[in-house]
Amino acid sequence: MKHLDQRQVRRPTVITGVITAAIALAITACGGAGGGTAGAQAADDAAGCELPLGDDNPDDADGALVVMLDGTTSSAEETDRVDDLVGLVDAATSDTSLTLSIGSFGGSDDEVRYSRCLDGDVFVPDGNNARTRERNRPALIEGLKQEITDLQGGYEASDPTSALRAGVRRLDGVDGSRVLVIHTDGIATAGCAALPDQVNLSEPGLAERLTDACVEAGQLPTADGVEIVIGGIGRTNQDLSAESVAFLIELNTALCEATGATCRVDPNLPSNL
Repeated sequence: MKHLDQRQVRRPTVITGVITAAIALAITACGGAGGGTAGAQAADDAAGCELPLGDDNPDDADGALVVMLDGTTSSAEETDRVDDLVGLVDAATSDTSLTLSIGSFGGSDDEVRYSRCLDGDVFVPDGNNARTRERNRPALIEGLKQEITDLQGGYEASDPTSALRAGVRRLDGVDGSRVLVIHTDGIATAGCAALPDQVNLSEPGLAERLTDACVEAGQLPTADGVEIVIGGIGRTNQDLSAESVAFLIELNTALCEATGATCRVDPNLPSNL
């Protein structure tokens, strides 16, 4: 029987059928610093916003894009995620008028935080003509990178269903395309989909049971007509086995599809939407 005894670590997770010292350290690191979120958020809000955004009317946009990042340390330290997300947003908005909201999430709805600068504005450079906007776009992209980097983090737990709920709420009432991008390692440690202390990867049906529990608890939003892209699955600060990543993809796909959305779930983000 392949399983992991979670009593050996502080943060419940699913890794593989055999625990090693390196994996134990990786899971412990997932906890992060925690605490201090309210003070950090208040200071962030007071800092002001100097992004070179245009003043296009959000009601005239072709749709909306919401990006939610897992704020636990194990996900935040994934080396390429900021550059990958910046590239994805840049490609998605280069020829399409989209509003953009970016935020982070932890182990509950109360730990969802949004950027003070990018929360529902049309992501287009400032300028009264195409040439000026093109000249200002690199500065806007650099500002996007900084906003993603500065999102609230250090959470002690991760509830991917809180990202689904928060993202779908931001897309409610939007005309046109509605896309939610979630970047997470996929390891649920809080909420209705929290993994048990001991995960037996040889036992079928765990992903289905967790998803059913979330549906019965009313914790999954209705997301008909929404496209949800979940990337970063299995990308923690230590390598996971292929078997573990496959399970995490199965779980997060099941949670996503239970919302009624069109879902893409993968360790890697797509290059475009």
